[in-house]
Amino acid sequence: MPDLDIIGLLCAITGDTAVQLAGWHINSTAPLPGLGLYEVTPKAPQRVFAGVQTHFYRFESREQAEELLATAASLPAQQP
Repeated sequence: MPDLDIIGLLCAITGDTAVQLAGWHINSTAPLPGLGLYEVTPKAPQRVFAGVQTHFYRFESREQAEELLATAASLPAQQP
């Protein structure tokens, strides 16, 4: 399993206003098997892994993310 950064909820800050972004956010150092539908490309990533490509994922909820990550852990790793 690649390294994961469980971010959770994200907020966008504009001036003095913070707006919660939709979804539960997780970053990974490699593609997560079977979760390509949840991979997103942020315009301005808030957090990335140093020295390696970061893969960004957005799920509907924490519960959905946990369930799908458990499933992904049992699948073979994707080849680059």
